[in-house]
Amino acid sequence: MEPLLKGAAAFDYLKNAFANHYESPSDALTSLPLTAQWITSIWHGKDQEWNEHKNSLLALTSDENPYQGHLPYAALRTGCSLMVKTNGSIVTSVPSTAITIGILVFRQILMSDQQALVNPVEMENIVVRCGKEVLELLDCSEEAGIEEIAEIMSGFSRDGEEASNTNKLQEREAVMSRMLLKSLQAGNTVFERISHAVYLATRGVVLAGNGPQGRKLADMALRWVGAVDLTDNVVAVATVLVNVHGQWYKYLTDNM
Repeated sequence: MEPLLKGAAAFDYLKNAFANHYESPSDALTSLPLTAQWITSIWHGKDQEWNEHKNSLLALTSDENPYQGHLPYAALRTGCSLMVKTNGSIVTSVPSTAITIGILVFRQILMSDQQALVNPVEMENIVVRCGKEVLELLDCSEEAGIEEIAEIMSGFSRDGEEASNTNKLQEREAVMSRMLLKSLQAGNTVFERISHAVYLATRGVVLAGNGPQGRKLADMALRWVGAVDLTDNVVAVATVLVNVHGQWYKYLTDNM
């Protein structure tokens, strides 16, 4: 349907489809019980969330990054020491979080594999291209998982000689798969902090809108974890939350 529906027509189509499945917004308490439970569980922190959002807006007029301190990007580049705490259970990850973690893992592999000698601009371009290809994979295939992501990342090599080395690529793919598996497990430091960064970016757009202010908040939150290229995707997700699901969320919050 994507080639046929754009803009307001697409939102109306999705809203009607959502209503057909979950009934009207006034039925949200019964048709969306898990969402209602989730909102109830976080309701006590709504004032703090709003105050943090207002402080973030104030910070837009200064040189201060309102998310500074949540996740120093340099700390993520120092190695895999942040990727070792796991409890054995895999958690479901939104695409933005998975892609961001994948980018960080890929960057670390490049740096540890003597790729740090490459021109920094060139390496950044490689990382960006890799991230875009992973994003396309997750957009096109609901079945895509860690193996598929690792396969894409392992194919981005520094030169043709390395790319033609099957053993080298397989070894790199295995390492990437293990690192991704660790960093996507519940309780992992990298996963928790990147998830929080994606949440902050989404919150900024939901509360400030998808105009300049909301985009700037999303940009700053994602830039702090090296995922600024995902700003458009986060803005799109937040816009759907507001324009498609907003009436249901509003009814639930009005009746807490």
